[in-house]
Amino acid sequence: ARAPRCSRVHTFDAAGSAVAPCTDPASSQSFLEAGRAWGVVEQAMQAAVASAAPALPGDEGPYRHAVLPAPPLPPHSPSQRVRTTWALTVAYHGPAFPAGFAWIKERPGDTVSGCVQEALEPLLRGQHALMLNCAGRTDAGVSAVGQILSFHSWAQIDEADIFDAINSIAPSHLNLIRTQRVPRTFHATFSATWRRYVYLLPHLQAGRADVTAEALDAQLSPLVGTARDYSALGRKLPASKRREAVIMRARARPVVLDQSGTTGIRIDVTGDRFLRRQVRTLVSTAVHAAREVERSRGRGELTLLDLVETRAASVTAPPAPALGLCFVEAGYAPFPFDLRASV
Repeated sequence: ARAPRCSRVHTFDAAGSAVAPCTDPASSQSFLEAGRAWGVVEQAMQAAVASAAPALPGDEGPYRHAVLPAPPLPPHSPSQRVRTTWALTVAYHGPAFPAGFAWIKERPGDTVSGCVQEALEPLLRGQHALMLNCAGRTDAGVSAVGQILSFHSWAQIDEADIFDAINSIAPSHLNLIRTQRVPRTFHATFSATWRRYVYLLPHLQAGRADVTAEALDAQLSPLVGTARDYSALGRKLPASKRREAVIMRARARPVVLDQSGTTGIRIDVTGDRFLRRQVRTLVSTAVHAAREVERSRGRGELTLLDLVETRAASVTAPPAPALGLCFVEAGYAPFPFDLRASV
């Protein structure tokens, strides 16, 4: 890997403006928010979540949700207890869950996990505790149209009971798309081989594009296909957290966000794993790097790859707004495409 040119690396203040190189950036609460049609993005997310067949602006085909089916059950007597492992595909509207996905003891109702547990626990009839796993924990405000959950049950449960229980908790905000019996060893987190996110970035409402999809795509493509340390894009990582990941696909392209013609950029990112807030920080830092190149008419040396290779969070931008991010699918078989092919 080439050594990063630290003298050309900038950090960013709360307004998203470049400041002195190699210094700690101020925290941001409004980065990339002002002047953009985020309401249109939220409406698109909510409409997708509420649909029986979720779709986001710019989708080019159905989601795969490739979970392996369970083998047939061996013969057993009606009195014999049989453990069943379930995989659930769920969609949820992130802003409806103020604390995000992960269960919080003090505020379980503010989390996706807490609401799902509340729905499922009565179905276990007190026979054992519920152990709920997911393909990828999402931050507060981040939506999903293809999150995979798994749990096991010794109690015999009908699929219809699972649908009724989950879809009655938060109608239009939490939607069970699919249930499936899976092999006993299946684990939504550890069995996953890849995850895909989509980020919808609306253009400025003034009608001008402050960055182009082509410029963003040029920043993203060099990351694909190689295992890298993504410490620079992670936030608040535990010291023991593994930082290496492989981005399998990354693409930016123009998108129409609603029927009135609101435009923006859709960013698809697929990887074997992601660090906390990695995708949102990747988006914001790629925007800044692309703008730097466009302002310098291609002569700028600041690239997303340069910043990743520093392994320093201080040189990357604050995370992009959570509202634009959506977990769209996870895979449980080898990634089915050439790593550098388009999404």
